[in-house]
Amino acid sequence: MVFARPNGLEQARIGIVASKKTAPRAVDRNCVKRMVREAFRRCRGSLDGLDVVVRLKRCPPRGSRTQARNELLRLFTELGSRKAPDGA
Repeated sequence: MVFARPNGLEQARIGIVASKKTAPRAVDRNCVKRMVREAFRRCRGSLDGLDVVVRLKRCPPRGSRTQARNELLRLFTELGSRKAPDGA
């Protein structure tokens, strides 16, 4: 799940929620968090003025992480294009 709200600042910020219940192994939680941060870095310019929170609902299997990363990129790009011109 991805949530976004205007933050009143000039830059975008990210929050990531990955619980032990969703991904029991720390290695998997850290891998997903790295993936989310990298996708956010790529789309950060279009997300100016937003606070974005990504909540992990389930851990993507090791073979489909590329697909999950592409989905995150698509969601972040969509968020950036939905943003109002005044930043609200």
